[in-house]
Amino acid sequence: MDAIDVTLLKYNLGVDTLSDPSRCFSYKYKKAANVDNAMTLNAIDISRLKAKIGSPYLTGKNFPKGNWVALDTLVSIAGSDLIVTLKNICYGDYNASSTRYRDSVSNWAGVKSLPGHFIVTSDESIVIPANSYFEIPLRISKKMSDFSALQLELNYPDAEYELVSANIPGAGDKSTQLKINPSLDEIIADNTDLLVTDEDGVIRVLYATTQAFDVSAGDEIIRLGFRPRKQADAGYHDMFPEGTGLIANQYGEEDDDVFLVMPKIFIQDSPSRPDYGLGVTAYPNPFNDEVVLKYDLPGDGTVLINVYNLLGEKIAEAVHEDQAGGRHSVVFSQRHLPSGLYTFKIEYTISGKSKCEVLKMVDISND
Repeated sequence: MDAIDVTLLKYNLGVDTLSDPSRCFSYKYKKAANVDNAMTLNAIDISRLKAKIGSPYLTGKNFPKGNWVALDTLVSIAGSDLIVTLKNICYGDYNASSTRYRDSVSNWAGVKSLPGHFIVTSDESIVIPANSYFEIPLRISKKMSDFSALQLELNYPDAEYELVSANIPGAGDKSTQLKINPSLDEIIADNTDLLVTDEDGVIRVLYATTQAFDVSAGDEIIRLGFRPRKQADAGYHDMFPEGTGLIANQYGEEDDDVFLVMPKIFIQDSPSRPDYGLGVTAYPNPFNDEVVLKYDLPGDGTVLINVYNLLGEKIAEAVHEDQAGGRHSVVFSQRHLPSGLYTFKIEYTISGKSKCEVLKMVDISND
């Protein structure tokens, strides 16, 4: 069971399969997806499949009977005293691939077929201020048409860092705040395309959508945001994240040669104050009409974000309000701006003390 099953099931429930039956499966496959033993397949089954993949070892976030639910069939052969119980492996394998089982290592003496070393480090580097929030972009290695499913299981040093955000840049609204480790009730209520969990230093990402889109080699597939738990040593860090994964198109077809590429991480020397940096980031850069700014507040305070053109003239006030400590994001959308360099000035005030950071962004909307 994997992200492909969720994607195909979403399509079967949300799209008119009579007009396009290309991803419609037979009754026996649909029965495998009915993980709550209800009368029909519905969004609850999708949510439970997602919860199972995101938290495979937490019974409370899995199927009603715990880990794998069995569909055992008792078979009696006429004229003999032989009685055989046929064992089903599990619910959830909607497309009957029968090759990827999240518990296979411990339960079935098998090896996970998700390709290892799915994350490859490139020669590109990103510079991160010490003790500040930072984001790691993961880019696809080659072109894929109709990208629709992504599943990752990544290890990282959770004693040193905390995963606080995740985003699929090509999937629409970048300002949506994603909750890490949602409860089963929240998964059922939201029924969003992206699910991310972080348990004991293992990040599990599940992205399954019916809104497929094309990606080119080098395109950013997902962006993960981290906050340091303690002061990190300056220099290059190559310990996160690493693990397994799969990527598929809307028909559940995988390319075994595809992998994700991440930059090298270089941490600057530590400043004297632990809350020195606001961890301001922005993407994309260059931007086209719309840019997303993210920043990390060490405590409750007042935030003012002004935008200036190349002449130093103020053209917009993006934010001016009191905000709680933690991670924030704002979408700056200003249509019909002339192309050029723009300065985003972020001012943060707390208890009479202020902090200011500046970003330079290039608008190419009218190029």
